[in-house]
Amino acid sequence: MTTIVYLYEQKFRAWRKRLAGIYRFSKENGWNVRVLEISEVRGNLEHILDFWHATGAIVEGGIAESAKVKSVLRRGLPLVFCDFDAERLGENCFGVLHDPEETVRAAVGELLKKTCRVYGYVGFDVKREWSVDRERVFVALMEQAGRATAVYDPTAGRCFRDAIEFYGSLEEWLGSLARPFGIFAANDEMGEHVLHAARNRGIAVPYEMVVVSVDNDELLCESTDPTLTSVSPDFEKSGYLAATILHERLSNPLAKPRIERFGAGQVAGRESTRAFKYHDRTSLKAVEYIRLHACEGIKVPDVVAVMGTARRSAEMRFMRFVGHSILSEIEQVRFRRACELLRLSDVQLDRIHEAVGYGNARSLRALFYRMTGKSPMAWRIARLTPDSAPSNDGKLGQDVKSR
Repeated sequence: MTTIVYLYEQKFRAWRKRLAGIYRFSKENGWNVRVLEISEVRGNLEHILDFWHATGAIVEGGIAESAKVKSVLRRGLPLVFCDFDAERLGENCFGVLHDPEETVRAAVGELLKKTCRVYGYVGFDVKREWSVDRERVFVALMEQAGRATAVYDPTAGRCFRDAIEFYGSLEEWLGSLARPFGIFAANDEMGEHVLHAARNRGIAVPYEMVVVSVDNDELLCESTDPTLTSVSPDFEKSGYLAATILHERLSNPLAKPRIERFGAGQVAGRESTRAFKYHDRTSLKAVEYIRLHACEGIKVPDVVAVMGTARRSAEMRFMRFVGHSILSEIEQVRFRRACELLRLSDVQLDRIHEAVGYGNARSLRALFYRMTGKSPMAWRIARLTPDSAPSNDGKLGQDVKSR
């Protein structure tokens, strides 16, 4: 049996999603996958790989230049890198890279839902090729749309002595932008920094500033105040791609180096971009409750109870605040989650209705016919067919009466 190793570092929070793609490939091809966090390697990495009889490895780009990995690379063990810095590692290697075009386009589409006077990009606080690429694509797309842009690059001629100095600089830059404005942050970490700086500066989110980031680290994005909208890269696909490249390399030792690109999944919309016409804490609380619990099978009375008012009053208040009924909001959250699951080819169709809060598959089918005119299976096939017409992933075409 072929044994391969997946080497990662704990601070890469999406490693489990990448591993899911690697596991999917391994099941199809009879691989034995060993998972190793780089900080757990106390001695010689080569000895560990020998002990496992490893024939190849998939390595996260953040540790690609570590001495332990370089020693394995010199030895000649077939390696495939994920999200590495091509400028430093060199393009004559095997790997997968995040496609900045698709990811940034998704972020820009979300930002342009709100009319802003200027749209800014906040780069990563360490010079990285992927951050530079996202800045380049962001500025180009906004210029094509005829929108004013601004860029905050923490690495450009700055040397911050501490976090206080960094936040002071970021707050000053945010304060200089004409409101309302939109921000695209290089990743979730920088998105959290932007929200913190805006709060210190007294900038109201999402009314005076909207924020979109990248990676959709759910623990981080759900913990910010307000919660952070983020583009979710297709890390599961990237893991499968990396395993495919490694398989080809093991099958053909003379294979030429190649790099595959992977794009984005969906935008995980949260409070940092969803602005309403007026402030209503009770209705906003209901919107967040639905977002977090719709797929657990909640019903309209559960939301009404959270709002703490009579049902008719709650329905009218919610309708004025959001623009559609409580039930419609629940349906939309379930639909978006079902679409995410249908995009994963290894998720069984007959279990998806349970994962999104329905007691039977008929209810999910009825929802999809209202939303897209297709069954869930037909929608999945259309998404997986490259030449197919795009499906409707938006709001319900017709509001649903509460029941």
